[in-house]
Amino acid sequence: MPVEDRAADTWEPLVIIADHAGDTWPDRARAAALALTAEADDNSHTSPRLRLLTDCRAAFGEHNALPTAVLLERLKADPDSEWAEHGPAGLTAMKFGSLLREYDIRSTTIRFPPPTGQAKGYQRADFADAWARYCPAPDPARDGDKPPHEPARDADVVSIARGSRTSRTSLNSAGQSGTACIPGTA
Repeated sequence: MPVEDRAADTWEPLVIIADHAGDTWPDRARAAALALTAEADDNSHTSPRLRLLTDCRAAFGEHNALPTAVLLERLKADPDSEWAEHGPAGLTAMKFGSLLREYDIRSTTIRFPPPTGQAKGYQRADFADAWARYCPAPDPARDGDKPPHEPARDADVVSIARGSRTSRTSLNSAGQSGTACIPGTA
């Protein structure tokens, strides 16, 4: 492939078709891929989804997982980002999820340390592939402008697997009232 990363994902099927067509098509397809990718790079306009991935990396800091509300709060608090003005009320959890769905990143129910307890959130590991493939390396100068966030210890976050999900999300932590099963009702 004459290009890499996201551009390669886009151009690969077209170049394969050109290879099967034969004649001058393989050379023409590769030349078009290089020319159009270089033109896009020269424009230096990044899509909102790519900006979101980059901003999420900064918002995570050193945390392994963050509740959706905290992640959205950090994204909207960045004065250099567009997320506070993204729609009438800023970026919402639903729009956030739909922007990330293209990268196969989805929220999950996670148990956080008190006072948060169990909540929908995102894990750093779910972003790793998208960050490696689509985002440039983090800029230390830009990250230095961000307020430091206290990192979470690995033992503080317990992922709840999709197969073990309850029928409804509970925001109560274990041991709080309202979470016990009433005998005879199960």
